[in-house]
Amino acid sequence: MVSNLHPSADDAILRALTDDQGESAMTTRREFLAAGAGGLLGATGLPALADDQVKVTPGLVKLHAGIEPVVQLVERTPRNKCVGMLAEQIKKGVPYRQLLASLFLAGIRNVSPQPPGFKFHCVFVINAAHQLSLDLPADQRLLPLFWALDNFKASQAKDIEEGDFKLGPVRGKLPSPRKAGREFSQAMNDWDEERADRAIVALVRSRGASHLIERMWQYGCRDYRNIGHKAIFVANTWRTLQTIGWHHAEPAMRSLVLGLLDFGAEQRVNKYAFADQTFLQNLDFARKAMQKGPDGRVPAKWRYEWIRTGSRPEQVHELLADMRKLDPQACCRLVGERLGKGDFRAQTVWDAVHLMAGELMMRQPGIYGIHTVTSANALHYAFRSAAFPVTRLLLALQAVGWMVQ
Repeated sequence: MVSNLHPSADDAILRALTDDQGESAMTTRREFLAAGAGGLLGATGLPALADDQVKVTPGLVKLHAGIEPVVQLVERTPRNKCVGMLAEQIKKGVPYRQLLASLFLAGIRNVSPQPPGFKFHCVFVINAAHQLSLDLPADQRLLPLFWALDNFKASQAKDIEEGDFKLGPVRGKLPSPRKAGREFSQAMNDWDEERADRAIVALVRSRGASHLIERMWQYGCRDYRNIGHKAIFVANTWRTLQTIGWHHAEPAMRSLVLGLLDFGAEQRVNKYAFADQTFLQNLDFARKAMQKGPDGRVPAKWRYEWIRTGSRPEQVHELLADMRKLDPQACCRLVGERLGKGDFRAQTVWDAVHLMAGELMMRQPGIYGIHTVTSANALHYAFRSAAFPVTRLLLALQAVGWMVQ
């Protein structure tokens, strides 16, 4: 027996976590919430589960001291006992934010971010579970954590089967804070995982959150070979860290960098290598467009006009028609030129991108179609969050390129 939960609540949760043969099975959030809403959070009489206070395995990255014991519980509790374990932590008064952080960091430390997708969705979904918690009635708000915990345990088991990844301590000498930014850029451009790992640690320890995420928006949008998961990874890492706290950033950013460097420059995925895509062209266009003039300022049309609100349906329909018939590079050039001329504004581009994403989801149902929508969401979120005009222009152009690609 897993716990002394009220029988109806206990049975409901166990049914949500097992199939007809009693074997562990993945469940959807809707199925889990429907099964669990019957009384789990109001149950009492839970048995004590001792915290695992053993030292951190030397091969694992050390986490923030306050979160380590809870993460160890998540990592080491068998899947069929996790309902009781989490309920006991709630009963002990462990704060919601700490529980959320423990689920996120357990995935970061125990599940490979390469490729950034598949079993690694246990990390991507933490922000969604949090958002769902905010919208639920007060007596059901903790239920998404139970689903996310079971989702992690399924991913953890899959990762063990596929090589048993563990995020270890950073290796080698870190670059100085003064050199870390340039070293990081060079390592990312060279697709060098070890150099990038050291550089991102140096940056996290010496720079602020906004400075770091501005760099990541660019790298998240550069490669669509894994159907948008890299942009999704950046967006959901930023969203989650804003909830659980930037003091958890170092392991999260290290995992993110590993994911962003997956496939390297040459590997061909879904018919594309890195150089076959639109990023290099769009980056060159964005940099030239935002080049400062003799007065030391970016041209006025690229400072304000193109990002002002406003979109006309006929322009959106025209752009959609272009996206259907042009190749990715040609369509990005067209959009960049028309934005520069003031023919339409960024909102027109995003309206067309989201409509194209929905159209593609209907035309190609399944994993590819779904990710046109989720990647468009991630890129638009990045656009709204980015500070620098050159980053924002690059994100808008890449969104067009990805939808056409």
